[in-house]
Amino acid sequence: AAATANPRLQLYLKSKELAKWKPRSGRIKPTPPPLKRAPPPLAEEAVVRVPTSCRHRIIGKDGRTVKELQKRFSVHIDVPRPSQEQRTVLVTIEAECATSQLQAAGEAIRALAYTQMLDLPSSVVGAIIGKGGGNLRALEAKLDVKVNFGPGPREGIRVAHVDGSPEAVKEAVAAIKQIVKGAVESKRALAHSQTLDLPSSVVGTIIGKGGSNLRT
Repeated sequence: AAATANPRLQLYLKSKELAKWKPRSGRIKPTPPPLKRAPPPLAEEAVVRVPTSCRHRIIGKDGRTVKELQKRFSVHIDVPRPSQEQRTVLVTIEAECATSQLQAAGEAIRALAYTQMLDLPSSVVGAIIGKGGGNLRALEAKLDVKVNFGPGPREGIRVAHVDGSPEAVKEAVAAIKQIVKGAVESKRALAHSQTLDLPSSVVGTIIGKGGSNLRT
């Protein structure tokens, strides 16, 4: 009893017991297996065919438009460089398992690369293009569209391909139709003209001073 009451003796006996203790063999905790990484998600892909003339609209100045599209829809967009003979290019869109993202990005690209075709009489194409191409260049610059003329389905017909945004193409088509209407009316007026043989002495009287008679 006296021994157990002595605190120093108790500490000594406890230390002796601890010195005799040994861990049981075969009780080592096994190392857990390494965590398996999940496989990368599968990528979905879509392809949109657009006119070559609209390629610059999809890319944008310094690539700003295509970068904005990629950020907005979380996709990767590849716009290849076409050859001189190509009239269309295949734009590739990639997304990680998100069909809705592909569809939305594709619709945005189609909106930038809208095209419409017009059958026109070959005789009015010159009026649309203008002297030295001036009329056509002005129309393209004003509305940010591209107009190309190709062969038509039959003789005497040319096909105009108007490329741009839907709103711009609509305005360009309306402007072209107005030019065609004016050219056709002018040709009809010339078709109903009549030639008169007049003495030279009366020509001045018909014209009037400074052409005033003709203007009236």
